[in-house]
Amino acid sequence: MKEEVVLGDGSRGLIRSLTPQDREALVAGFASLSPESRIRRFFFDKKKLSDEELHRLTHPDGVNHLALGMEVQVEEKGTCLPVGVARCFRDQSNRAQAEVALVTHDDWQGLGVGTALTRCLAGVAWEAGIRRWNAAIFCQNKTVLNLLSRVGLLTEERVIGSGVMEVICELDPPVRRLGS
Repeated sequence: MKEEVVLGDGSRGLIRSLTPQDREALVAGFASLSPESRIRRFFFDKKKLSDEELHRLTHPDGVNHLALGMEVQVEEKGTCLPVGVARCFRDQSNRAQAEVALVTHDDWQGLGVGTALTRCLAGVAWEAGIRRWNAAIFCQNKTVLNLLSRVGLLTEERVIGSGVMEVICELDPPVRRLGS
């Protein structure tokens, strides 16, 4: 899966499926996140990813674990910079449901990275038979609530403790583009 997008600042992003070759980029991207971003994603200031986590995160199977990343071309450096990741893990007891997670690099927040990744992942998830996402988020995280509401109907919000709630999003069927 590959899709080009134009971000709010005019940058061109490429969304694609993650592979084992993305391990070092994932390590570097994680290390460059602010403590606030790591807390929003992991609920604590996680300092590093273990080898087991890195293996699991870079080996999506396209069925039970879907993972997309976005990179942008940095003209002055002539390299690609990873700016965000979206993934979902299928619930084995309810195969139409998956837990979703998203992280956008601090410097790229507010430019449409999260929106583009969320929309693409929702389409890939739908094709894989996933119809519902659940997400654990901080109660005050209106950004993620807004992102989820762009791809489906939020049907349940339940506080699970310590300022964290679980949100259920019933995914909308993907919109077909003309010519596809």
